[in-house]
Amino acid sequence: MGQNFRHVLRDQTRGPHDRVDTAISGFDIQSREGLRAFFRMHGACFEAMLLRAEADSASSKMLRDMILRIRVDLDCLGSSLGVVAFGLPDDIDPLAMDYVLEGSRLGSKVLQKRWSASTDRTVAQARAYFSMPVDKQRWQTVCAKLAEVPLNTTLAHGITLDVECLFTLFQDAALSEARTIRLAKEAL
Repeated sequence: MGQNFRHVLRDQTRGPHDRVDTAISGFDIQSREGLRAFFRMHGACFEAMLLRAEADSASSKMLRDMILRIRVDLDCLGSSLGVVAFGLPDDIDPLAMDYVLEGSRLGSKVLQKRWSASTDRTVAQARAYFSMPVDKQRWQTVCAKLAEVPLNTTLAHGITLDVECLFTLFQDAALSEARTIRLAKEAL
């Protein structure tokens, strides 16, 4: 069986995806400081995505829920989301957004195991985001839709560029939060 666009997309965006994973893995989500940065970074990205999501779509509903949960967790950690300093182009393909959004949900379940090992009671109480259920069927639906996209088309190229753009958004937000942590430590 030959490769479909979903496989090609994964392969073509592996570099940006790996850079996001590396940036996020720098946060110690078992500590208050690291968890705050993790939530602030994700909240900023999700708010930027919400501004571009189709109204009343499953993605916009999920993004609103995730942002609300992150705000609850940040409040528990004595912080807030802050101003969204990151933007996205007006015409992000909804399928590209779904791919990154659903992938982030799967990734959060992996990170949940690391977070749950924290011995800090405040970190343990910040559980709204990590307790959000993952709809694996939605991930499978997104993958099936991507598999139907014809290879080597304008649509395929556009989705690939949009996924790269979204990964760059997450990487930039993670690096910004890491810089904030570093500057705070240097000021001590």
